[in-house]
Order: sequence, then structure tokens, then C-alpha cells
Amino acid sequence: MKWNKEEAVFYNTLISASAIFGIVCGALVGGRLITGGRRRIVILFNFFNAIAVTMTMFMNLPLICVGRYLFGFCSGVV
Repeated sequence: MKWNKEEAVFYNTLISASAIFGIVCGALVGGRLITGGRRRIVILFNFFNAIAVTMTMFMNLPLICVGRYLFGFCSGVV
């Protein structure tokens, strides 16, 4: 993919914002989830976090954004 400067800035902002949005959503839900067992939730969401990071390794913009959102969500829960 070849982007000009404005496109690169826009897509970089989009990718970064999706992670921040995920953190906010994860933090909102995390309090309710953590009551089911802190250790179990941390292990489970670290596993999901590894899957989310794997999704960001492919050169596909929607997949990168979804992966960053899920990474942020898992981080927000933990």
C-alpha cells in the first residue's frame, strides 16, 4: 500500500483511536467481569490479547483496526 502524507496521518490516527476506544470500552466492562475471579479473567484476557496482537500483523487496515480495538479492550479489562 502506498499512501501519501495525508492518508498516512489519517490511517495512523484511525488505528490509534481504535485502541483508545477499546481501552475505554474494556475499562467500563472490566469491573463487572473481574467479579468472576480476578486471576481467571487476567489469564483469559491475556490469551485474547495475544490473538488480538496476531491480528495486527497482517497488512489489512480493517483487520489492524479490529485487532487494535480488541487489544485495547483486553488491556482495559486487565
